[in-house]
Amino acid sequence: MEVTKRLSEFVVNTSYKDIPEDIRETSKRIFLDSLGCALGGASLPSGKIVIETVKEMGGVPESTVIGGELKISPMNAAYANCKLSNLMDMDDVFWNSAHFSPIVIYPAFAIAEKEDSSGQEFVTALTLGLEVAARIAIAIGPLFDIIDGRVEYVSKGACGFGQHIFGGVAAASRLLGFDTKEIRQAMGIGGFYAPCAISPKTTNDLTMSKYALEWSAAGAVMANGLVRNGFEGPENILDDDLFAKAMGKHHYDPSPILKNLGTIWYGTTTSLKLYPSCRYNHHALDLLKEIIENNGLQPGEIEEVKVNGLGRLTMWPWTNQEPGNEFWGEFSLPYNLALIAFGIPSGPEWMNPVYLRDQKILDFCRKVEITTHPAMEDVLNQGFPAALQKRPTEVTVFARGRTFKQYAETARGDGWSKEAALSDSELEDKFSVNASPLLPKEKIRRIVQLCLHLDKVSNLRELCELLIGRDLGRSRPCYPILE
Repeated sequence: MEVTKRLSEFVVNTSYKDIPEDIRETSKRIFLDSLGCALGGASLPSGKIVIETVKEMGGVPESTVIGGELKISPMNAAYANCKLSNLMDMDDVFWNSAHFSPIVIYPAFAIAEKEDSSGQEFVTALTLGLEVAARIAIAIGPLFDIIDGRVEYVSKGACGFGQHIFGGVAAASRLLGFDTKEIRQAMGIGGFYAPCAISPKTTNDLTMSKYALEWSAAGAVMANGLVRNGFEGPENILDDDLFAKAMGKHHYDPSPILKNLGTIWYGTTTSLKLYPSCRYNHHALDLLKEIIENNGLQPGEIEEVKVNGLGRLTMWPWTNQEPGNEFWGEFSLPYNLALIAFGIPSGPEWMNPVYLRDQKILDFCRKVEITTHPAMEDVLNQGFPAALQKRPTEVTVFARGRTFKQYAETARGDGWSKEAALSDSELEDKFSVNASPLLPKEKIRRIVQLCLHLDKVSNLRELCELLIGRDLGRSRPCYPILE
């Protein structure tokens, strides 16, 4: 089938004008969203550790570390920026199943700064890289297998996101002007650098390490650097099932990678998040928020919350009622529901560990009951793509001697739904909240303007300078529950 060759040809031969305008516009929105997530991550204690560590590693100062006050080597910058953007788990998710945007964005961003690429060149490379990553996500599902047309979620064994390194390789290769043979070799080398298939959710050890997306970003830069200097790699990494097996998958059907390539665009149908929380939780979070706002409920009035949704929500760590750190908190549905109930503003504030110890928050967590929605079985049998997109979810709240119910199949931000997609104002508000601990308002406004018109700028220099952050020393707000 020559999958690797045909993908490489797609990256080489697709021009800026070949990409539909709405797809290019969405790519810029995804980029802006990711920068905001990285700035939010840089304001956290864990983010400061990342920045300090790559500062120690150093390197030729060619690429900016977002939210830091330094430039370092492109590989180290890609590593740091990718990690920062995923720390809050507020970065976008493709079809409720795959985090690949940081792996695509930050090798391209580091290379574009080093090479002084134009905004149009960057948008083109970014869009192509997102498309490559999305199609590989469908073929080599990070958290699922498609067996006889049915989606089977991985509940035991290894899984991970290493396969998305090819999106990062593709985006950076395009900016470096590689030909088809060079991209194939860079992909081959990148395949060897993909992190092993082991998800912390299967080892019951969610920490700052989490998904290891950042190593794929760094590996993508290294793979391209080696090829640029004459290093040779295998040219057919995606043409058999060996790489898929290395990623913990037992079934590999490469046909979705090439079908309608360049005609149908999947990479920009990703979901932008409103909460720093696992995407599986967002449907229930939206519904609880709607119930509370529509009825003026106070957290003390709520006696019980019942969630009927995706079966995985009934498993650890989503059922965790007492998360021990903020990274467990990103996955705990009861904890996230409590933060919604108490009105904690979504963004870096959700990562404040003070809430993990607040008794009122923990008491609310124990009011949450989670079961599988009976419609989920039928959805999973619908196969690709409905089984990855539809999430029948019902939230029932018992309060004031009454019962309040809301139902949805999509969550705010779902990229394949016009009704659920975030508006420009919602996206800009999210960026502002995430960036505000490190950047003043005037810088935030200028970054938004530059990103949304990125294909009109001659290079990324001004944007990179604006992303240098300094802790503004803003004190965290004191909410009534903590008084």
